[in-house]
Amino acid sequence: MSEPERAVSRRGVLAGAAAVGAVATLPAGVRRAAAQAKPTITYWNGLTGADGKVMDELIQQFTQETGIKIEQQRIPWADLYAKLQVSVPAGEGPDLALIHTIEVPHFANDGVLEAIAEATATGKGFRGDDYLPTTWQGGLYQGKRYSIPLDVPQHLLYMNVKVMRDAGLAGADGKPKVPGSKDELLAMARQMTKGDAFGFAIGTLNPGKYTWGFQNLLWQNGANVYTQDLKRSGLADPAAIEAAEFFGAIHAKEKVAPPANANCRDAFIAGKIGMWIAGSWNFTGLREAKVDFAVAPVPKIFKRAVVWSMPHQFTFPKPKAADAARREAAWAHV
Repeated sequence: MSEPERAVSRRGVLAGAAAVGAVATLPAGVRRAAAQAKPTITYWNGLTGADGKVMDELIQQFTQETGIKIEQQRIPWADLYAKLQVSVPAGEGPDLALIHTIEVPHFANDGVLEAIAEATATGKGFRGDDYLPTTWQGGLYQGKRYSIPLDVPQHLLYMNVKVMRDAGLAGADGKPKVPGSKDELLAMARQMTKGDAFGFAIGTLNPGKYTWGFQNLLWQNGANVYTQDLKRSGLADPAAIEAAEFFGAIHAKEKVAPPANANCRDAFIAGKIGMWIAGSWNFTGLREAKVDFAVAPVPKIFKRAVVWSMPHQFTFPKPKAADAARREAAWAHV
């Protein structure tokens, strides 16, 4: 591929979001068929943040429309993956599991997930043309499909309106100015950095702070963690080194970013960070915290206007014994 697996263009992100929304409506025929059986299915996911509240609403609406009950377990992602690895071989896995795209290959290779025939996916109304290519391809492993995309979480640039206004970084309309380049970003960050307040931050806590944010910088500069043939590290390449130097400079040289152990989300809410690159899943939580903020696409810091994204994928863990009614109910929820 010419681009990293999870790097998508700004236009592509919007198209993907629209496509996901387009397939989210449950057909009337599926609703009627599902309502007749009315089984209860189990569903595990790691949506422990504000995005979990949205899933709760979707499940409630789904049950009202179909009569299918869902026993949902929300488990921190790392614990969820460990639990799947042990529970599924023991025959105690869920009917449906939500995982990240990067987890699909190893769970498929370990025999934790059931393969999905392309004819089955198409028959249920799921087609690659309705999704971003990289999002749809993320469900494939060794030529077989193991997952169906739910959404396309991505990084955004969050801007604290009060902090930016106080620093003189708002237009005549009161809206924050949006940096369009690395130089503009650094200049604006310097203008907001004072005392215990910082102008710019990437990520929240691990792994988002040091993995996902750095990947975004790599991809913008045409670099990657591995070479395209996956045979050697790409981190020694000049483009990767340039991205790493920028990542280090905002902390050590420019000193416009908070210390490594800072919780950037809490600092942003408290008005201690002006601009913050972080996941779209923070949006609801910030709104509930009543922070006056604005969002924009991640600035083009290097060569390419791409943004980090890691889709969630619906999967069907292998059951101890097949249950057609429960599988159909799980498909109906997907």
